[in-house]
Amino acid sequence: MRARLPIPPTPAPTPAPKPVQHRVAVPIRSYSNSAVASIIYAAAARWGVSGSWMVSIARCESGLNPRSYNPNGPYYGLFQFLMSTFVHNGGTNIWDPTDQANIAAKMLAHGQAWQWSCA
Repeated sequence: MRARLPIPPTPAPTPAPKPVQHRVAVPIRSYSNSAVASIIYAAAARWGVSGSWMVSIARCESGLNPRSYNPNGPYYGLFQFLMSTFVHNGGTNIWDPTDQANIAAKMLAHGQAWQWSCA
């Protein structure tokens, strides 16, 4: 009588690869310096702080560039916020110059100029 060889187990089927989701980049809106300054002046008026002071801070921090990024913080946007500071103060879109200007104006109105070396 011949010895039967054990039947090897059926290998588990290879799972189908998961579909790769590609993120579509949102178009980056370009802002002129005068448009950025207008946004800042509006936020300053809303919060009762000096618009020229805020423009000066933003010019020093980011060159009035809402898409400015400094990896040393990392710091983001027009007023070079840390993400945690921005969110803690009510910000929702760190790349939006209106959101940045309003959060900065609010903080300046509440005596937080010390947050910016350019203030």
